[in-house]
Amino acid sequence: MENVDVYTTDTSVLHYEDFNHQIKPRRSSLSFRVIPGVLVCLALVFMLRFCYRVIVSRSLYIGGNRRLASGGGTSGEGDDEGKGDEQCSPISTPTEDDETEALQAAAAAAAAMERISLADQQVGPQIPSGEQASPGATAGAQGHSHEHGAAGIEGEPTRSPLDDVREQREKHLRALKQVSDLMNEGLAALGADWTPSSPHWPFCQVVFDALKYYLGKASDHFNTHNQRFGTRERLKWLNRVHDGRDASGVAWNILSAFASEFGNVAPHPEQIPDELDFRAYFYVNMHEASWKLKEAMDRYKERGPRGTLEDLKAAFKECSYWVRDFTGIMWRGPRRKDDFLINKLLSLSVSMENETRRAERILLDEGQLRLR
Repeated sequence: MENVDVYTTDTSVLHYEDFNHQIKPRRSSLSFRVIPGVLVCLALVFMLRFCYRVIVSRSLYIGGNRRLASGGGTSGEGDDEGKGDEQCSPISTPTEDDETEALQAAAAAAAAMERISLADQQVGPQIPSGEQASPGATAGAQGHSHEHGAAGIEGEPTRSPLDDVREQREKHLRALKQVSDLMNEGLAALGADWTPSSPHWPFCQVVFDALKYYLGKASDHFNTHNQRFGTRERLKWLNRVHDGRDASGVAWNILSAFASEFGNVAPHPEQIPDELDFRAYFYVNMHEASWKLKEAMDRYKERGPRGTLEDLKAAFKECSYWVRDFTGIMWRGPRRKDDFLINKLLSLSVSMENETRRAERILLDEGQLRLR
């Protein structure tokens, strides 16, 4: 048999790879570039989420400190029913303008946090000094129920200290709205009779003082108590106060323009009078008494006599008090026929007399009053 020299033959030699030792990819390959990129993206998302939470909490903290610096309490927690502490020190000047931006940012942040939390759950597991309150005012206030009250025995809402604050808040805001509407009416009449002898000029001056007076009361009440409520309720409250402030700014611009054109003394834009003209004072309080009586009669019609007669009787007494007091003032001396505020009060007085008669008939039928 012939020997074959494998080193000199032309026959090709086959080489077999060891499959137990796989070839490792070079560091410049695609897999080495993609994996670190994914890790960096995940870390970036986590850091952005963390930073967002820090910014939101910081904005709420700054808003609370700003409120404390102006004399308020600690910031309220939550949205609608969050509560904070009482006022820490008395305030000296209105500060609600400084809180507008903070409240709006806090409301937006709270809504965003709500959405994030939901996504996580889905993915993972005053009157002039010396004045006294009218009869029936205190008794009427105690009987009012409020939508924010918790349900008590037999479905009747139980009152909390916050309900008393809300009741006083609505009273101040109603007075501010009434005077603002009266101011707008007076300015429209002044614009239609833009003459030096216009009788609307003194009328507008009186109403403008009343507007500043009740704006100051509403502003002080907001600054004292707003931190006891949640962000959304505070923001709605603040916007209503700002509506009165805007009305005051517009009124002053028009009145100062009138005074400049005809050489009159322009009213001060912010100085709050110590006392009100009796006509403006009666206008606001008579409107408030009329509103209370209408509310009490509506509750009586909806619910029947049970639990409503006490409020109706108190509102009836308060409304009758203001009608009698105003009527007595009108009999004391002559009045000018072009006194628009007195004419409005006379019209309001007639309307209130009709309301008190209807309430009186109801109370007589229910045995709550006796014929004299």
